[in-house]
Parts: sequence; structure tokens; C-alpha cells
Amino acid sequence: MLFQENLQAAEAASSRNLIILDLANAVLITSGPLGALRASYRRLDAKGGRIVAAGGGKFAVRVFSFAANFIDHYPTVEDAMADIAQGSE
Repeated sequence: MLFQENLQAAEAASSRNLIILDLANAVLITSGPLGALRASYRRLDAKGGRIVAAGGGKFAVRVFSFAANFIDHYPTVEDAMADIAQGSE
């Protein structure tokens, strides 16, 4: 539940309707956070926003490649920020 609350707080604080989820310390992502990410994605997408993820252990990255393919994933936060900056030019 804490993950979902933090994600909703990030949505509320984002003036650009953009969240970069830093998974640098994530080893595994379970179904609970995946559900929260899906809900967040839908809310942001409805407002023209976006949620992306960056980093994470090999199991977390694997989960994203199969179960969370609705969210773009980048190797690092810096890579995500660079790609987003290019898209907004």
C-alpha cells in the first residue's frame, strides 16, 4: 500500500504529468506494485501524461519486459531524462 500511496503523491506533485520511476534498488516487482503502476499509467495517460521506469535488478527488468510493457523502461534515470528531453524539443 505504501508504494501506491507514494505513486499517487508523485502524480499529484507532477506539474508535467510525468513520473520517472527509479528502480535502482528494486530486485523484484510483485503483482501489487504492478497493479498500482497500471492504475497510475491509466490516470496519467488520460491527461496526456507518461510514466517511465529506469534501472532495476535483472528480475525487475524482466518483469517490466513481460508484465509491464505499457511502461517504457530505460537502463538509467539519466537515459530516461535524455530521451524525454529529446521528445520535448
